[in-house]
Amino acid sequence: AITLIAEAKPGRMSSSIIKDLGEHPEDKKPVRVMKGQYGPYIKYKSLNATIPEEKDPLELNMEEALILIEKRKEYDKTKKKKEKEINMSIENKIRELSIILPKAADPVGSYLATKISGKLLFISGQISINDKGELIKGKLGKELNTEAGYNAAKRCGLSIIAQAKKACSDDLNRIKSCIKLTGFVNSTDNFIEQPKVINGASDLIASVFGDLGMHTRAAVSTNSLPLGVAVEVDAIFELN
Repeated sequence: AITLIAEAKPGRMSSSIIKDLGEHPEDKKPVRVMKGQYGPYIKYKSLNATIPEEKDPLELNMEEALILIEKRKEYDKTKKKKEKEINMSIENKIRELSIILPKAADPVGSYLATKISGKLLFISGQISINDKGELIKGKLGKELNTEAGYNAAKRCGLSIIAQAKKACSDDLNRIKSCIKLTGFVNSTDNFIEQPKVINGASDLIASVFGDLGMHTRAAVSTNSLPLGVAVEVDAIFELN
Protein backbone atom coordinates (compact mmCIF):
# COMPACT_ATOMS: atom_id res chain seq x y z
CA ALA A 1 0.00 0.00 0.00
CA ILE A 2 1.18 3.51 -0.75
CA THR A 3 1.28 5.70 2.33
CA LEU A 4 1.71 9.43 2.77
CA ILE A 5 4.54 10.82 4.87
CA ALA A 6 2.89 13.32 7.22
CA GLU A 7 4.43 16.60 6.08
CA ALA A 8 5.59 17.56 2.63
CA LYS A 9 8.15 20.36 2.87
CA PRO A 10 9.51 21.00 -0.60
CA GLY A 11 12.24 23.57 -0.90
CA ARG A 12 10.62 25.99 -3.31
CA MET A 13 13.77 27.90 -4.12
CA SER A 14 15.68 24.78 -5.17
CA SER A 15 12.82 22.77 -6.69
CA SER A 16 13.21 21.29 -10.14
CA ILE A 17 11.08 19.03 -12.32
CA ILE A 18 12.07 15.37 -12.33
CA LYS A 19 9.19 14.06 -14.37
CA ASP A 20 6.04 15.47 -15.99
CA LEU A 21 3.20 12.98 -15.52
CA GLY A 22 0.75 14.87 -17.69
CA GLU A 23 -2.62 16.46 -16.91
CA HIS A 24 -4.92 15.67 -14.01
CA PRO A 25 -7.96 13.86 -15.46
CA GLU A 26 -10.45 16.12 -13.68
CA ASP A 27 -9.21 19.64 -14.39
CA LYS A 28 -6.35 19.13 -16.85
CA LYS A 29 -3.89 20.83 -14.51
CA PRO A 30 -0.30 19.54 -14.73
CA VAL A 31 0.88 16.86 -12.33
CA ARG A 32 4.64 16.79 -11.89
CA VAL A 33 7.25 14.94 -9.90
CA MET A 34 9.53 17.53 -8.35
CA LYS A 35 12.87 17.45 -6.57
CA GLY A 36 13.00 19.74 -3.55
CA GLN A 37 15.27 20.52 -0.63
CA TYR A 38 13.56 17.87 1.50
CA GLY A 39 13.26 15.20 -1.17
CA PRO A 40 11.01 14.32 -4.11
CA TYR A 41 7.34 15.27 -4.09
CA ILE A 42 4.33 15.57 -6.35
CA LYS A 43 3.25 19.04 -7.39
CA TYR A 44 -0.40 19.56 -8.32
CA LYS A 45 -1.67 23.15 -8.26
CA SER A 46 -0.86 24.42 -4.75
CA LEU A 47 -0.74 20.92 -3.28
CA ASN A 48 2.53 19.16 -2.45
CA ALA A 49 2.41 15.43 -1.71
CA THR A 50 5.48 13.66 -0.41
CA ILE A 51 6.63 10.56 -2.27
CA PRO A 52 7.39 7.59 0.05
CA GLU A 53 11.10 6.90 0.47
CA GLU A 54 10.74 3.35 -0.82
CA LYS A 55 9.30 4.59 -4.12
CA ASP A 56 11.60 5.58 -6.99
CA PRO A 57 10.22 8.94 -8.20
CA LEU A 58 11.30 8.17 -11.75
CA GLU A 59 9.07 5.08 -11.77
CA LEU A 60 6.00 6.89 -10.41
CA ASN A 61 3.02 6.83 -12.76
CA MET A 62 -0.13 8.98 -12.91
CA GLU A 63 -2.32 6.43 -11.12
CA GLU A 64 0.04 6.27 -8.15
CA ALA A 65 0.38 10.07 -8.15
CA LEU A 66 -3.41 10.51 -8.01
CA ILE A 67 -3.56 8.22 -4.98
CA LEU A 68 -0.90 10.26 -3.19
CA ILE A 69 -2.68 13.50 -4.11
CA GLU A 70 -5.96 12.25 -2.63
CA LYS A 71 -4.18 11.05 0.51
CA ARG A 72 -2.59 14.46 0.88
CA LYS A 73 -5.97 16.17 0.46
CA GLU A 74 -7.46 13.92 3.13
CA TYR A 75 -4.53 14.53 5.45
CA ASP A 76 -4.84 18.31 5.07
CA LYS A 77 -8.59 18.13 5.63
CA THR A 78 -8.18 16.03 8.79
CA LYS A 79 -5.39 18.28 10.08
CA LYS A 80 -7.46 21.44 9.60
CA LYS A 81 -10.45 19.84 11.31
CA LYS A 82 -8.32 18.78 14.27
CA GLU A 83 -6.75 22.23 14.56
CA LYS A 84 -10.20 23.81 14.47
CA GLU A 85 -11.43 21.52 17.23
CA ILE A 86 -8.37 22.30 19.36
CA ASN A 87 -8.68 26.02 18.79
CA MET A 88 -12.41 26.06 19.53
CA SER A 89 -11.68 24.29 22.79
CA ILE A 90 -9.49 27.17 24.02
CA GLU A 91 -12.43 29.50 24.67
CA ASN A 92 -14.44 26.55 25.98
CA LYS A 93 -11.61 25.68 28.36
CA ILE A 94 -11.52 29.23 29.69
CA ARG A 95 -15.23 29.01 30.46
CA GLU A 96 -14.89 25.49 31.85
CA LEU A 97 -12.18 26.63 34.26
CA SER A 98 -14.35 29.62 35.27
CA ILE A 99 -11.53 31.93 34.29
CA ILE A 100 -12.24 35.64 34.10
CA LEU A 101 -9.54 37.37 32.12
CA PRO A 102 -8.43 40.78 33.35
CA LYS A 103 -8.45 43.80 31.06
CA ALA A 104 -5.35 43.89 28.89
CA ALA A 105 -3.46 46.83 30.36
CA ASP A 106 -1.98 49.54 28.15
CA PRO A 107 1.78 50.06 28.45
CA VAL A 108 3.08 52.83 30.66
CA GLY A 109 6.13 54.05 28.79
CA SER A 110 7.73 54.09 25.36
CA TYR A 111 7.13 50.44 24.51
CA LEU A 112 4.39 48.14 23.26
CA ALA A 113 2.37 45.68 25.31
CA THR A 114 2.51 43.25 22.37
CA LYS A 115 4.23 43.06 19.02
CA ILE A 116 3.76 40.66 16.12
CA SER A 117 6.80 39.88 13.96
CA GLY A 118 6.16 37.36 11.24
CA LYS A 119 4.32 34.52 12.97
CA LEU A 120 5.62 35.33 16.43
CA LEU A 121 3.69 37.27 19.05
CA PHE A 122 5.84 38.89 21.74
CA ILE A 123 4.13 39.93 24.98
CA SER A 124 5.86 42.38 27.31
CA GLY A 125 6.32 41.50 30.95
CA GLN A 126 3.05 41.28 32.87
CA ILE A 127 3.34 42.14 36.56
CA SER A 128 1.39 40.51 39.38
CA ILE A 129 -1.98 42.23 39.89
CA ASN A 130 -4.89 40.70 41.81
CA ASP A 131 -8.52 40.46 40.68
CA LYS A 132 -9.25 43.85 42.26
CA GLY A 133 -6.61 45.56 40.17
CA GLU A 134 -4.22 45.90 43.08
CA LEU A 135 -0.51 45.20 42.82
CA ILE A 136 0.65 41.97 44.43
CA LYS A 137 3.79 43.23 46.15
CA GLY A 138 6.44 41.63 48.30
CA LYS A 139 9.59 39.61 48.27
CA LEU A 140 9.57 35.80 48.13
CA GLY A 141 11.40 34.40 51.11
CA LYS A 142 10.45 37.40 53.22
CA GLU A 143 6.90 38.80 52.98
CA LEU A 144 5.59 36.07 50.68
CA ASN A 145 5.86 32.27 50.65
CA THR A 146 6.02 29.98 47.63
CA GLU A 147 2.25 29.46 47.45
CA ALA A 148 1.61 33.18 47.42
CA GLY A 149 4.24 33.54 44.70
CA TYR A 150 2.60 30.76 42.68
CA ASN A 151 -0.74 32.60 42.81
CA ALA A 152 0.95 35.86 41.86
CA ALA A 153 2.53 34.17 38.82
CA LYS A 154 -0.87 32.74 37.90
CA ARG A 155 -2.23 36.28 37.80
CA CYS A 156 0.61 37.19 35.43
CA GLY A 157 -0.43 34.26 33.25
CA LEU A 158 -4.00 35.55 33.11
CA SER A 159 -2.73 38.95 31.95
CA ILE A 160 -0.61 37.23 29.29
CA ILE A 161 -3.68 35.45 27.89
CA ALA A 162 -5.64 38.72 27.97
CA GLN A 163 -2.87 40.48 26.05
CA ALA A 164 -2.67 37.62 23.54
CA LYS A 165 -6.41 37.75 22.98
CA LYS A 166 -6.30 41.52 22.43
CA ALA A 167 -3.37 41.22 20.03
CA CYS A 168 -5.27 38.57 18.08
CA SER A 169 -8.41 40.72 17.79
CA ASP A 170 -10.21 38.58 20.40
CA ASP A 171 -9.55 35.42 18.38
CA LEU A 172 -7.44 32.97 20.41
CA ASN A 173 -7.81 30.56 17.47
CA ARG A 174 -4.83 32.41 16.00
CA ILE A 175 -2.57 30.96 18.69
CA LYS A 176 -0.64 27.99 17.31
CA SER A 177 1.57 27.40 20.34
CA CYS A 178 3.24 29.00 23.33
CA ILE A 179 6.96 29.14 22.61
CA LYS A 180 8.45 30.47 25.83
CA LEU A 181 7.71 32.08 29.19
CA THR A 182 10.32 34.04 31.11
CA GLY A 183 9.48 34.64 34.75
CA PHE A 184 11.15 37.02 37.18
CA VAL A 185 10.73 36.49 40.91
CA ASN A 186 11.40 39.24 43.46
CA SER A 187 13.18 37.12 46.04
CA THR A 188 15.75 37.05 48.80
CA ASP A 189 19.24 35.68 48.32
CA ASN A 190 18.31 32.50 50.19
CA PHE A 191 15.06 31.80 48.33
CA ILE A 192 15.56 28.97 45.80
CA GLU A 193 12.03 28.03 44.70
CA GLN A 194 11.69 30.40 41.76
CA PRO A 195 10.71 27.52 39.42
CA LYS A 196 7.84 26.54 41.74
CA VAL A 197 6.65 30.15 41.73
CA ILE A 198 6.66 30.47 37.93
CA ASN A 199 4.77 27.16 37.75
CA GLY A 200 1.74 29.33 38.52
CA ALA A 201 1.97 30.90 35.06
CA SER A 202 3.11 27.70 33.31
CA ASP A 203 0.33 25.57 34.78
CA LEU A 204 -2.29 28.13 33.74
CA ILE A 205 -1.04 28.39 30.15
CA ALA A 206 -0.90 24.58 29.88
CA SER A 207 -4.38 24.12 31.36
CA VAL A 208 -5.94 26.65 28.97
CA PHE A 209 -4.09 25.79 25.75
CA GLY A 210 -3.45 22.08 26.34
CA ASP A 211 -0.67 20.68 24.14
CA LEU A 212 -0.45 24.04 22.38
CA GLY A 213 0.53 25.59 25.69
CA MET A 214 3.60 23.44 26.33
CA HIS A 215 6.53 25.85 26.31
CA THR A 216 10.17 26.39 27.13
CA ARG A 217 10.87 28.54 30.17
CA ALA A 218 13.25 30.46 32.39
CA ALA A 219 12.63 31.28 36.06
CA VAL A 220 14.93 34.05 37.22
CA SER A 221 15.58 35.48 40.66
CA THR A 222 15.86 39.25 40.98
CA ASN A 223 16.36 41.51 43.98
CA SER A 224 13.72 43.99 42.83
CA LEU A 225 10.87 44.38 40.32
CA PRO A 226 8.95 47.44 39.09
CA LEU A 227 6.65 48.99 41.72
CA GLY A 228 7.79 46.36 44.19
CA VAL A 229 5.67 43.59 42.64
CA ALA A 230 6.38 39.97 43.48
CA VAL A 231 6.42 38.46 39.97
CA GLU A 232 6.71 39.49 36.33
CA VAL A 233 6.32 37.16 33.34
CA ASP A 234 6.70 37.76 29.61
CA ALA A 235 5.80 35.42 26.77
CA ILE A 236 6.34 34.45 23.14
CA PHE A 237 3.59 32.75 21.12
CA GLU A 238 3.52 31.34 17.61
CA LEU A 239 0.55 32.32 15.45
CA ASN A 240 -1.25 30.38 12.76
